[in-house]
Amino acid sequence: MVATAKIKPIRRKFVLTLTSFVTFAFACIAYITSNVILTQVEAQVKLDTKERTQFIASRAAPFVESGQRAELKDTLNRLDTIARYNYVHIYNYKTPEQLDFFNSFNREGFPAIADKMSSIDQYKEPQISGEIIEWMTPVNHNGQKIGYIY
Repeated sequence: MVATAKIKPIRRKFVLTLTSFVTFAFACIAYITSNVILTQVEAQVKLDTKERTQFIASRAAPFVESGQRAELKDTLNRLDTIARYNYVHIYNYKTPEQLDFFNSFNREGFPAIADKMSSIDQYKEPQISGEIIEWMTPVNHNGQKIGYIY
């Protein structure tokens, strides 16, 4: 009788320790897996943002080069059908010290935002904050930088 009384507390401690260890191990595995997945998703979102922005920049380049503001505005307004874009700014590159605002797209229902001409260095790589991704890249035409897109 004495032997069984001593075995129960040992079993109870062993089961409790084992349960705690397994729970902790699963929590660690879930955390690591989630972190890896989120890192991969973030990298994919940044790559997607770069590709789409470069596509818009290539479409905008001829308009910027020829100074066709109204025609570019019509083209940018087509972004209204793509839910991902709330703002797109195009800047004309005059000199390294001078950028001029050329045109923009602001989704209806979203307030206009301040120009980003002084923020080129800050957005050399896509910046994710909450649900917003911000990035600036050059607009090139015939191998020559003619502007920036935000």
